[in-house]
Amino acid sequence: MHHFYAPQLAEGINELTHEESKHCIKVLRMQMGDKISLTDGMGTRYLAELENEDHRACMLKILSATKQEKPEKFSIHIAFSPVKQNDRNEWFLEKATELGVDEISILICEHSERQKINMERYSRIMVEALKQSLSNYLPDLNEPVSFADFIALNKSSNLFFAHCQNGKKKKLNELFVNASGDVIVMIGPEGDFSAAEINKIREMNLTELSLGQQRLRTETAAMSIAMAAMLARS
Repeated sequence: MHHFYAPQLAEGINELTHEESKHCIKVLRMQMGDKISLTDGMGTRYLAELENEDHRACMLKILSATKQEKPEKFSIHIAFSPVKQNDRNEWFLEKATELGVDEISILICEHSERQKINMERYSRIMVEALKQSLSNYLPDLNEPVSFADFIALNKSSNLFFAHCQNGKKKKLNELFVNASGDVIVMIGPEGDFSAAEINKIREMNLTELSLGQQRLRTETAAMSIAMAAMLARS
């Protein structure tokens, strides 16, 4: 059964968006009376029946709705600094959605190579991953934020920093043991966090994180966190 994203269902509007309507009627050639699966991206899955074949605004009859509760242990928020090759950023966003990451922030650091961010495209990629994986939760995607501002906003949270410099660090396999509440992990850019940024981390006595002996690409490091979180919550 085809799966669609329909956030407006949470507001009681039984109609597909223009983009989803076009895909449903013109691309998939579905017809009135066909049944589809939908999610509002906030945990509810719907079974619906098409009431017309309008590719601009396809109307729906909701047959059932089932709420999927999120794992109760903890939520995972990954803040990563996008790399220059945008396809690698998009790959991570796709996989993070499939793996059930709760929140993603775009982090701008001193060594960040990419300053121009197409948030609309990033959102579309995440929606497609949501549909493909038959998930019911779409991660929150936050607007780009500077290193300093992100720390200021999240300094009282369970905040962890993955970087390549030597130091006393928590191991990844220990990160989610007995974890609760919001777990936030910051992943630096290619070239790592700057010396000034690492000094700031240490001045604030924030927890540093090791992802192993190998030096990982930014998107690989972020993917490691997402996979470890999924396994810890399964």
